[in-house]
Amino acid sequence: MAFTNDGGNGVGLPDWAKVHNLRILFDYAGPGELGKAIMGYRWRFQDYSLAWLYEKVTDYDANKAEQMAACGANAGCLVWSTGFSMQNEQYHWDIVRKRIAEFHERGMHIIVYVSLTNCFWQEMFQTVPESQQWRQQGPDGEPVPYGGIHYGDRLVTRYLMCVNNPDWRAYQKRRIAAALEAGADGFFWDNNFSKCHCPICQEKFRQFTQQRLGAACDLPRPLKTERPSDQDLRSAREVVFDWIPLSHPQAGAHLAKNLFRYLSILDILQELKEYALSIRPDAIWCNNGHLCQDIYNSANVMLSEDLDRPYYDPDKGVLRTNAGVLRYLYDECG
Repeated sequence: MAFTNDGGNGVGLPDWAKVHNLRILFDYAGPGELGKAIMGYRWRFQDYSLAWLYEKVTDYDANKAEQMAACGANAGCLVWSTGFSMQNEQYHWDIVRKRIAEFHERGMHIIVYVSLTNCFWQEMFQTVPESQQWRQQGPDGEPVPYGGIHYGDRLVTRYLMCVNNPDWRAYQKRRIAAALEAGADGFFWDNNFSKCHCPICQEKFRQFTQQRLGAACDLPRPLKTERPSDQDLRSAREVVFDWIPLSHPQAGAHLAKNLFRYLSILDILQELKEYALSIRPDAIWCNNGHLCQDIYNSANVMLSEDLDRPYYDPDKGVLRTNAGVLRYLYDECG
């Protein structure tokens, strides 16, 4: 379970989701999640067990509301979208729609997991060819991979999509509309990452630095000496921050780039949130912010998946917990 809060003022937040009321369980499974596990090379953590594959793909055939209610929960979170095309996800969605209905039949509530930036490009680019123009680009135009996988010599299977690309934002709105139509009570956004140098981000960064620094700057290239500490390799900071000593002559531009990336993530989350609330004003909105308050600022409910100890922030009235870490380790790493 996870502790949550109402994000400060609680405006528009239903009583069931407010602090002390929400008792939520996460269950990441079904065809969409299994596809993610295979494409992300996580099956090897299960010793390539066929029994594990069967358990994972059929888990959503069970009444999840009944199971979670037996554990004392009044809400659940199920997977909606992990990064395949919407055409491909329809099969998974048909299953989740049935589970959503069962939550509501019990008077329970359900939010859905959606990846903000992930794309399984081999399938996505084939099914939605125009999506090739939506991907994040490195300094030389190369694709930006999801940074939580150590690919080694294996094929990079997960690309990140550009948070500033209007066509990608429009595509995500279609996912939101489909989930709300299915009866979802809200959203949990993961993979809130940006390390893009595409023309859209370049132009936005020039405008950003003109306003903040008084001079328009190009997005600086990463330094070869940059390297996150080992304990941060599983953190969003690996794919958002550029690591640079403050004494470096380009530190100002790099720090501006880091802030620009966080604010770009906040901007897409705010736009998507406004769209969701225009359809359902009481929708729950939370995201995996990885210790970054800028990203959490879009949320009306806060959850954590990080390795920080639980603590209470009296200024914001936020109780944070690392219960999400246990969910991640159990559900995704076994």
